[in-house]
Amino acid sequence: MRRSSPGSCQSPEKTPHGFEMPSMKATKSVRSVSSRRSGQSRRLPSRSCGDLSQVAMTPRRTKSAKNFRRGRKRVMVAAMNAKKPSPNTAAERPPPEALLAFLRGVGSGPENFDLEQILRWDFDRWENQHNYIQWLFPTDEESEYHPEAPVLTPEVQEEMLVDPQVEDNLVRCLEKFLSFLGLDCSFDEDIPVITDISGNSVHSRAAAPEEERKLPVKVFKNLETFRSRRVDCWVVNCPEGNHNWFRISRVLVSLRLLGLIDEAEAFYLCLESLWAAGDLPGFAVHSMRIWRESAGLEKRPLPKRQKRPRGPCACVIS
Repeated sequence: MRRSSPGSCQSPEKTPHGFEMPSMKATKSVRSVSSRRSGQSRRLPSRSCGDLSQVAMTPRRTKSAKNFRRGRKRVMVAAMNAKKPSPNTAAERPPPEALLAFLRGVGSGPENFDLEQILRWDFDRWENQHNYIQWLFPTDEESEYHPEAPVLTPEVQEEMLVDPQVEDNLVRCLEKFLSFLGLDCSFDEDIPVITDISGNSVHSRAAAPEEERKLPVKVFKNLETFRSRRVDCWVVNCPEGNHNWFRISRVLVSLRLLGLIDEAEAFYLCLESLWAAGDLPGFAVHSMRIWRESAGLEKRPLPKRQKRPRGPCACVIS
């Protein structure tokens, strides 16, 4: 029988409960401390993190672990909120004539609700339900999250442009939406409105070449309700910022398509004043550029935002 060398493992000894594990000699890790701290070495995430193929790794010299968790969370939340359109979406979509009857006030809309019922909803329902805004403010593009919503066609658009009942209902929808955002509007009847041959109001840059022309409508912040609507409408609460900011883009596009160009410009000027005063978070700079394009004011420069102190929940301290 061979004798074991002093550096080798000892044979296991038998105990009343069975054999014990042989005592192993403690060794150092093959990887040195200097190699672990080098910039070329990077720790891989654990398998419990899930599918991270869409998340880009951040440099190690920055706050990589914190930024990596934030990026992974954004991807996970976006994947959960994303809605895959069904292949037969066009067959499920209502005809454009149903949209025209709804805005005239004589037809039903989403979930068989008519226009008057939706306008009587409280702000909580406007916040939590998401399939009505496509009926109140239709556009010529398919909704990303609700592809079953109706789409504005050129034929229906022409009929809406010459229908005074549709225009009145659109103004009512705009007033309700502005109240939902904590804003308000007023109409100046003394300012003449430029109209075409059919009698519809039009937007003429030649009639008012100056940049700041007098609009027949003004949108402004309601000092009594804006602060109470800040958390729902103006605070960043999702990876894209705030889902109501997408609604604002839709409203601006819809107003321009349906002939309410003055209202769309006044709405954007109010958003611009909120941005300049620091009432909107700095995260909304990308949304401001989208709103400017949606209102047809691409050449208008974006004003500088005033920084204001904020609380722990990103609310402006006023």
